[in-house]
Amino acid sequence: MKILMNIDALNMLSRMSQAHAQANNENVNDYRTHNNHPCGIVLDNSNDNFIAMNIGNNKYKLKPTPELYTTLYRGQNKFHKPCSPSNYRKNISYEDRIINELKKIEFIRLLKIHPILKDLNEYKIFDCSMQHDFEGLAQHYGFLTHHLDLTNDKNIAMFFATTKYNNGKYEIIKEKQQGVLYKLNYLKHQERINIIGAQCLNRPGKQRGFSMALDENENFNDLVDDIEFIEINEKLSKYYYDMFNGGSLLMPEDIMSKKAKYILESNVISNYAINFFMKINPSYNTENIKIILLSRLQIPPS
Repeated sequence: MKILMNIDALNMLSRMSQAHAQANNENVNDYRTHNNHPCGIVLDNSNDNFIAMNIGNNKYKLKPTPELYTTLYRGQNKFHKPCSPSNYRKNISYEDRIINELKKIEFIRLLKIHPILKDLNEYKIFDCSMQHDFEGLAQHYGFLTHHLDLTNDKNIAMFFATTKYNNGKYEIIKEKQQGVLYKLNYLKHQERINIIGAQCLNRPGKQRGFSMALDENENFNDLVDDIEFIEINEKLSKYYYDMFNGGSLLMPEDIMSKKAKYILESNVISNYAINFFMKINPSYNTENIKIILLSRLQIPPS
């Protein structure tokens, strides 16, 4: 009987690899194939593919390769104190959070009728169907979430650490400033790490995506294993800017990026979004929500 490797089994192999590496004064991140090191089955030695992992309940996720890689990264062009997910930042008002949640519902509703989702739902690997990460997708298309993005590719993290986002595009940083590169041990934090990986849209896969969910009062700076400060200059910034073609290789334009932009900029919220929000957040008062919305947005008649 053919089955997918369970995520717990892969983590066990990764722990064995780590122990083997420490005992032999080697770097586990250099391990690629079982021909070189008999400490795990590695199906692909590339840095740009994915392995299907059984996550339970007859669902799989497409985890970025290489399989035994244990370090995750996050890059920022500034050190923030505290470091919080977008939905918890102090410059985001209560009203903005509510509006974002409603717009995110609109985006996910649109995602669920995307033709590629129907195809993926019908495609199974050893009786497992794909687990869609709608929150992870929303994060990669500009919506506020309680997650922070991570990647297993250091170069991708360095792109975000050495460039700046301005008026809808990434730019080279010409003035000297200090960025930051966070490092986490995946096995140490595995209970909190969300594998986004390859999804129905390209961006999470292009960014070799993982994420970590934080509570409102948590500070990411206190959770990471290592913080490396990066001295940014124009030469370094241009190096990573060119490596990813100004970010277009990590955030390719597609039909959903245009839809997401339209939803984020729209001043209209559907009654569907309001009703769905109230269903999953019954403690909120519908009339109070509508009062908040009517001061900022339009609600079509029921």
